[in-house]
Amino acid sequence: MNTLALAVIAGLIGIAVTAAVFYTVWYMLEQWKKQQDAAMDGKDRPTLSDTAGALLLRWTVVDYAVLVLMGAGMLFLLVDVLGVMRDRASYPDYHYGYLLSGAAFAFLGMLFLLARLLVVLRIARKPVLPAPNDGHKPNETHHAE
Repeated sequence: MNTLALAVIAGLIGIAVTAAVFYTVWYMLEQWKKQQDAAMDGKDRPTLSDTAGALLLRWTVVDYAVLVLMGAGMLFLLVDVLGVMRDRASYPDYHYGYLLSGAAFAFLGMLFLLARLLVVLRIARKPVLPAPNDGHKPNETHHAE
């Protein structure tokens, strides 16, 4: 495979990931609008963060796109490493830049997955409710009831 084909494939992957991001944002806004229209009074209207939080608790198109991005970055990195290792004399110094780009793609993919995990864990964390006050007074234990 020549360099132009790899560049075209990388460009298509980048366009697909960008489209996945725009699709996910559009989908969240559409779901929020549907929930806004379904709410009858102003008190029950969900906020955009509530809707986005509920949707982000599931895997979305962006999650799969980030996995593809990370896989493509690792693949490009592996191909470059193997090529440079086979014949170091044939490769100019700028191929090390390709290696660094591949490492950056893989690192960004892992960073985005970590950020998503942190967001999901923060959304999924339920607040701890205090025990209900049932009327007993622990400081007055000397009286029998």
